[in-house]
Amino acid sequence: TGASVVVINGGADYDESKVFWQIGSSATLGSGTAFTGNILAYASISIVSGSTLTGNALALVGAVTMDSNSVTSPALAADDGNAEPSGDRTTLPPPVGAPDTDASVRLDVKHFPAKRGRQERSWFRVKVRHLDASTGYTLWADNPLTPETVLVQFDSFTTKRGGNFDYMADTKKGGTLPFGATLVRLSGKAIEVRSANGATTFAAGTIPTTTP
Repeated sequence: TGASVVVINGGADYDESKVFWQIGSSATLGSGTAFTGNILAYASISIVSGSTLTGNALALVGAVTMDSNSVTSPALAADDGNAEPSGDRTTLPPPVGAPDTDASVRLDVKHFPAKRGRQERSWFRVKVRHLDASTGYTLWADNPLTPETVLVQFDSFTTKRGGNFDYMADTKKGGTLPFGATLVRLSGKAIEVRSANGATTFAAGTIPTTTP
């Protein structure tokens, strides 16, 4: 109770995900404890009210019990701790009815995990090239937060004089992903670029898979 784990000589960028505690039976963090590191317990883990954990609580055969605690879970590092971003990109089939044969729509999704000195970040990009110039379009997708598979409009944009536009939702800049969902919830969902009134579909495909 009231204990704390203090990392010394870790440097400014030390990685909590590489601190491990092996417990032969059960582990309990008493009230007021500030604990750092990943707990690997053979039986169970109890985190008492008022204690905090920066790490992961992993029990082999028993339960992990929490009570109004604050837990920050860094990604478990399998390499040197420099977590790389995950993501993918895809180019939708050629837009229908575009005035330019080079017309294209590309989706680019990426996630940067949190690391000391760098906040967690997700972005969702739709890069439109050579559609009608100075024309309004709408973006539609299957809302992952509802059980029905129905495409609904989540945003709109107007192309520039060259028929180009870069749509960007970036959580680092205060933006939110479509429907306020995470990238993993959006992965594999249908997406379309339609006319301003939503009546005509110009490009259709699926959102690339990424984590989290």
